[in-house]
Amino acid sequence: MRFLSTFICYRQVDGSALAVGISKLLHGRSISVQQGSFNGTVPISVYHDNSTPATEDWECQHKAALEQSRAFIILCTPGIKAKLPQDWVHYEINWWLKNKPTTPPIVITALSEWEKWMPNSVIKNWPNLQVIKIEGPLSRNNMEGAITRILPAISDSSRCGDLKVAEDNEFTPLDSITGLYRWEKDRYFRYVNCNENYARAAGFDSPKSVIGKNDDDMPWWSLGDFFRQGDQEVIDGKSPPRENIEEVEIMVDRTAEILVTETQLIDSRGACIGVQGYFIDITGQKLVPQDRLAHMEKIDLGEDFGNELLLQVEMQVLRGIILRIPVEQVAKDLGITTKEVDGHLTSLMKKLQCKNIREIITISMRSGLLLRVLDFNVNGRFK
Repeated sequence: MRFLSTFICYRQVDGSALAVGISKLLHGRSISVQQGSFNGTVPISVYHDNSTPATEDWECQHKAALEQSRAFIILCTPGIKAKLPQDWVHYEINWWLKNKPTTPPIVITALSEWEKWMPNSVIKNWPNLQVIKIEGPLSRNNMEGAITRILPAISDSSRCGDLKVAEDNEFTPLDSITGLYRWEKDRYFRYVNCNENYARAAGFDSPKSVIGKNDDDMPWWSLGDFFRQGDQEVIDGKSPPRENIEEVEIMVDRTAEILVTETQLIDSRGACIGVQGYFIDITGQKLVPQDRLAHMEKIDLGEDFGNELLLQVEMQVLRGIILRIPVEQVAKDLGITTKEVDGHLTSLMKKLQCKNIREIITISMRSGLLLRVLDFNVNGRFK
């Protein structure tokens, strides 16, 4: 997925509180970006060093973050003026000046005479700086007010260079499933991406029409607080990712029974910038009756699948497929060969009437079988 990296440069001795406050309010917030053929909304990924350096090599710490950043924020405090023997602040400013001279920094300050404290190299090389002043004490309200002015400045900076594109493999095995509804939100619960199915379910003519909206703007607005609570728990990491949870979805034209999976939206540094999820519509498609799923040693798939039985080892192999565990690891965990795993996959495709592994996952979701498979414990028995 796309995200816009922003680097915060500050002096720790007197700028840490401002850096932490701005970072918390800015990280994971989405902005509109127009760049080349891309015209859309992306979350902001904020980088700032909030700990004592573990190495004297500043490039080891910061160079990669500087290279991928499309906006450079300088927090102007009295301490930033001084130049120390090994001065990371000036190293960062000089790197930006040398490598991205056409992208002026964004200055954030609470000082009335900020020019007096700004390093001369910044004033000299970027005479038309974007300066955002925080009026009054560094309270959340005052910083929130500054954020509304920072966002357009970051959007302007993003026009220089390419947006960072992170490889997102989370949905790859499921991407072409008919009836898959997927979405991405920033940390403030605003949609930054969705597919055609999801847009239509919400009553919009295209995914672009959904971008920037939240759940209060959707047909399921009455469940908005419930969804935000779940999103926040995933973002905060207070609970495991929600995998294949049965819920009810209020679409624009009907109410549907769905299976929902939701996980954190992660940038290239491993920081959470939002939440991503998908669901499958299983209305009227629970083909495997729950009472038939109660057997401990095997599952009778019922008449829809020719009364075939899935054995314990097939359950374990199926679980490995669903969790995207490599075949070699599945074989090792089960104490069998990869050839035997392939044999069980062939058997699963035959019993579930599938042509390939992707269809196995689809049928497992639609039949309700997947829910039981994911509850299969290490001893090969259902919980």
